[in-house]
Amino acid sequence: MDAQLQSFIQERIAALHHRQLLVISGTEVWGINQVEQLINAIPSPLMQTFTLLTCNTPVKEGINQSVTNNSQYRYHLGREYDWVIYNAWQGLRANALAALAGTVKKNGLMILLCPELSSWPTYNDPYQANRISFGEIDNLKSSNFIAQLVSQIQQDPLVLLLNDRGFTGKNYAVETGQHSAHLTEQRAVIEQIKKVATGHRKRPLVITADRGRGKTAALGIASGELSKEGQKRILVTAPQKASVETLFQHAQSISPSAHEHVQFVALDELIINQPAADLLLVDEAAAIPVYQLQTLTERYHRIVFSSTIHGYEGSGRGFEVRFKPWLTKYRPEGSFSSLSLPFRWYENDALEQFWWRALHLRKTAGATPEVLQKNSINIEALSGEQLIADPDLLNAVFSLLVDAHYQTSPDDLMALLDAPEQRLFVLFNGHHTANNLIAAVCGNIEGGFDDEELMQAIVAGQRRVQGHMLAQQIAYGNANTQYLSKLFFRVIRIAVAESHRSHGLGKRLIEFVARWCRANDIDYLGSSFGATAKLLKFWQQSGCEPVLLGFHRDKATAEYNLTVLRAITEQVSDAMPEIQQNFARLLRFHLSGLYQNLDITLYSRLAQSNDLSQHLALTEEYAKNSLHLFCCGNRSLELSAPVLEILALRYIVKSDQPKELPELLIDWLLKRYSQKALITRHKLVGKKQLNSQLRDCAKMLLRE
Repeated sequence: MDAQLQSFIQERIAALHHRQLLVISGTEVWGINQVEQLINAIPSPLMQTFTLLTCNTPVKEGINQSVTNNSQYRYHLGREYDWVIYNAWQGLRANALAALAGTVKKNGLMILLCPELSSWPTYNDPYQANRISFGEIDNLKSSNFIAQLVSQIQQDPLVLLLNDRGFTGKNYAVETGQHSAHLTEQRAVIEQIKKVATGHRKRPLVITADRGRGKTAALGIASGELSKEGQKRILVTAPQKASVETLFQHAQSISPSAHEHVQFVALDELIINQPAADLLLVDEAAAIPVYQLQTLTERYHRIVFSSTIHGYEGSGRGFEVRFKPWLTKYRPEGSFSSLSLPFRWYENDALEQFWWRALHLRKTAGATPEVLQKNSINIEALSGEQLIADPDLLNAVFSLLVDAHYQTSPDDLMALLDAPEQRLFVLFNGHHTANNLIAAVCGNIEGGFDDEELMQAIVAGQRRVQGHMLAQQIAYGNANTQYLSKLFFRVIRIAVAESHRSHGLGKRLIEFVARWCRANDIDYLGSSFGATAKLLKFWQQSGCEPVLLGFHRDKATAEYNLTVLRAITEQVSDAMPEIQQNFARLLRFHLSGLYQNLDITLYSRLAQSNDLSQHLALTEEYAKNSLHLFCCGNRSLELSAPVLEILALRYIVKSDQPKELPELLIDWLLKRYSQKALITRHKLVGKKQLNSQLRDCAKMLLRE
């Protein structure tokens, strides 16, 4: 082992130091070997309690280690490890980096294995296919995201670097007295938690903070003290039981009998069975769908929510952007609190601050100008190269997207900088500066397929390729491969600074994008989002019309996903009426069942844009294609139902013996029994058998 590195490890073990990032840059085999030597340098007595998490690949056999990957990182939120080792050779994911950094204990290390820094941006990352649209990989020659990450590594004096030329860096010592600075702040929050249990009802408390601020510990201490004081029953819930282990440890340390009063209840059980409680504690709330948080609030009148608000947690900023405003409206006497000082590590932590900068998790640019200079609006298209050349502008763009949309996460930063199919349009209030940025639109170019076999498989429901969401939705929903050959621009995010909303800037940006699409021969402009009447009105005013409503509610918002579309080129304008007719049939058929609880204002806007009485005509080609695809077993029940309903009615009208139409088909299409009722009524095993029998029944219509 490098003598300087060995000295570094020994010094780190002997005294208190901040958490730091160690970058091991070289070949993958060499890097893993260096990690194993580092582990060997830890004294045997310390190894008995040493905790290690490895992401993407295990290291050194025979030692106690937890192993995760880029898809399963959320399982480790709320846990702690002495060292976290992330192997970027096996693929890099920004959400995983951000989340796992928060699991490193005080005095711990996050170790990043990566290629040589100079060549890393051009490395063929195996995780690229998960974040770049199908067919675009060859267009990514170099990663802008990795280039700016390398720049951050090289500029940060507290980042430790090991390569074949040796070790550079030093331990960042903790100043005396830092470890107790957070106690006063945390004590105040503990008292607020206890007040929810003992004070007036319907006054929820929301605690938000960055990771490591001691939110879960505060819940545990408060639970222990309430238990000691005789509080009857405290329920705790979270997406993962393991993430609240710290809560129970702190409760038990305060009150040995805490286990008699404090109980974990899984989220599903809590919502279904609604067990009684004197206090409900909801930890990691940002990872819980907003509609479930609303359900808990309505059921439990003494409730505390605790969470971070970064998008890598699942529902992410839905908690901040959607739930907190709802809570303010329906529980106006509730209170909000925060913890700013670190609890699980020390103030000015090097690891935390590095990832804040590298992933732009903090807004660094100055204030947005309050006065809108209407004659000085400047709209531009920006590339990833332009963004990394102007870090302040990059930070301003990403901060704007985070503030405006609940699903924006560090993964979106990677796409913004790297995805060849993505485009960014920004609106400045005056000159081109970070401080003048007030609106942005980012979206993907989709479609343009020319592989007939692949196109047929997509429309038949046998394939679904990465990206190209709008193109695939329209083609599959309308049973027509021709849409896959067209070009679409799908708006992924549109954001306007809060101080400048309701001035028409969003519509102005969309109109600019529409002109850009026309100039670049892109056929359609559209978007897909959680359906609300307000959002639909915005898109209709921007020239788009609804063309598809999802069949399942979004797990985060409980809203149906709505797709809107606008024909840009003359070549495709004639196709819009057919797309809208197909949507009108779907909407009409499912209103009495699937969409029974649809918001009436939203439904009215949908119905007005698609006169339901005018769209029951059915072309023979579309009817034949839809029925054939359904009977082949690839087209969903929900998409096929409206066409089958019309065909069944035709069959009954013209048939001499209409009773020959199978009873199962009549019950589904005409009597509108739910799938659950159909399964019970016809003594079927489950949905799979129901689907199979409905397809067999529908083949009678295919023969007609």
